[in-house]
Amino acid sequence: MSVIEIIDIMDYVGDGKRPFVEGSEILKCNHIIEFGIKEQTKNKLVIMALCLQTSNINGHPHEVLVTKTIHEGNVKVSGSCSCKAGTGKCKHVVGVMLKLQKTSIDSLEELSCTELRQQWGKFKSIGTEMYQTIPVKKFCHVEKYISPYSETLPDVLPNNIEKIVYETLIEGIELDPNISDKF
Repeated sequence: MSVIEIIDIMDYVGDGKRPFVEGSEILKCNHIIEFGIKEQTKNKLVIMALCLQTSNINGHPHEVLVTKTIHEGNVKVSGSCSCKAGTGKCKHVVGVMLKLQKTSIDSLEELSCTELRQQWGKFKSIGTEMYQTIPVKKFCHVEKYISPYSETLPDVLPNNIEKIVYETLIEGIELDPNISDKF
């Protein structure tokens, strides 16, 4: 059984489409680098996660909290994030919720806040590794551009240039002897 059901995420987000679109992108890009159980009771589950910043991949990740509560059989999910948006319905929270929707409750590990922050030390280079800069010339579809003007005229032209041009133009052409002296 998944940690959170999609219907619970939909109830939390409401009518907005944008958090789902952007949260899905967070999930697809593997920006959720670590998550685990922060607190668990009979009726409450709190998940803490680290999510890479899209605006600063190598910076400290956002800390995301997702809380699932069950009261009289009704499930309610909520979230918070350390990002500037601060609405709790940001792409990072929704991305973590979508990840939890694909995760079994049995596969989650318990983590304390300090353990999760210590994990960041281990994952610090993950943004650099995921997004290494590659020169354009290394892409397979980029061919070296050869200018049609790469061969230019010499700085000095030979004195007999007219004769060379004439011979090049009439090369291979049989001329009528009556008009050859006109050239």
